[in-house]
Amino acid sequence: MPLPTAAAFQDAFGSSLWARLVLVVGLIGLLTSWNGFFLAGCRVLFALGRGHIIHPVFGKTDPRYGTPTAAILFSAVITFAGSLLGKAAILVFVNVGSLCIAAAFLGVALSLNRLRPTSSEPVSLFKRILPYIAGAGSIFILMAMNVPGSPAMLPWPMEWAVLGGVFLLGLIFWFGASRIRSEISESDRRQLILDEDD
Repeated sequence: MPLPTAAAFQDAFGSSLWARLVLVVGLIGLLTSWNGFFLAGCRVLFALGRGHIIHPVFGKTDPRYGTPTAAILFSAVITFAGSLLGKAAILVFVNVGSLCIAAAFLGVALSLNRLRPTSSEPVSLFKRILPYIAGAGSIFILMAMNVPGSPAMLPWPMEWAVLGGVFLLGLIFWFGASRIRSEISESDRRQLILDEDD
């Protein structure tokens, strides 16, 4: 679907000022979404590096500002490079990102079910069934994006090629840090990532 142009808004609203205002507001909305994803991605890389799940350089912070420099620079370079590929490529990244977010939601739901028995806090019935609802919803989305003939299915071949590249990058990060990962215990990793003891 083509993006609306300033001329289209001008025809609709009858004023170039209003058309530009609508486009500026839309741009601000996109920037807020991008900012949220950028910060979340940097935080995930920082936590993975700090826990020695990937190379610990991503878990180091700037001595002056306390920011995870490597995680921010890595995310910035990937984001900037992706933006230079044009509108068609951004649509591909959005489609692949949707599948990755659904997979992440499933991982969070499964993790919560795995970690909850270790907690001594009382849990209401709603909070007990919520992870199962979230997991089922995530599985439904993943199936819809992978079942042939589904309107939400990832188009072939570009989206699948990008998804394969993301998967390959994840494998490189994982196996590249296999020796580093074994240098600390799980209790130390929990302390580093969650700032809590077993």
